[in-house]
Amino acid sequence: MNELPINRSTLKENLHNANTWIRGAWMLLFIIVYEIAAFVIGLLAIVQFVLLLTAGTPHSTLLSFSQRLNAYVYQIINYLIYATEERPFPFSSFPKMELPSSVMYANATLDFSNAQQFIRNYRFWLRGCFMLVFALIHFFVLEYIMYGIIFFQFGSVLFVATANEALKQLAKSLCAYIYQIISYLTFNSDEKPFPFSRLPAL
Repeated sequence: MNELPINRSTLKENLHNANTWIRGAWMLLFIIVYEIAAFVIGLLAIVQFVLLLTAGTPHSTLLSFSQRLNAYVYQIINYLIYATEERPFPFSSFPKMELPSSVMYANATLDFSNAQQFIRNYRFWLRGCFMLVFALIHFFVLEYIMYGIIFFQFGSVLFVATANEALKQLAKSLCAYIYQIISYLTFNSDEKPFPFSRLPAL
């Protein structure tokens, strides 16, 4: 990673640049929105897991909602890492990402007779274990890396008036990985995330 060549006159100019601070304010706002969305995603993962246990299938309405929420989180992160200058919804169109047909589910109806069958199914608990592992990776590893990149990029803009391109590419891969994980957690994908599959090209 290249060191930031600090020029005092450039730094002073950037510090007085209103656009830099306006973007910083928007970034702070969308960080708050992201944290709320991440909390909701965690709740959806728990609810869908319980529905899988009690009804034998996740709820299709919640699948549709979580799929759109996942896409929105992806849109927010892309803005935060300087991959785009277009502010996320509601300042731009809501992102659309198609749900793979292989993971479409019927509406869940509560039938507790299914619970015993799923409790005895080791694949059910294996999925639960993988979900827990990837949730921990997301919330306790990737988020900290993401915030480190965000703050570094903002500092880069302040010091040299541009975001670091190499770090931007790394952040895009991280963003894709986060999207892959939250899609798995919310049952929008049955494919286990990296390293059990390839990183998605989004």
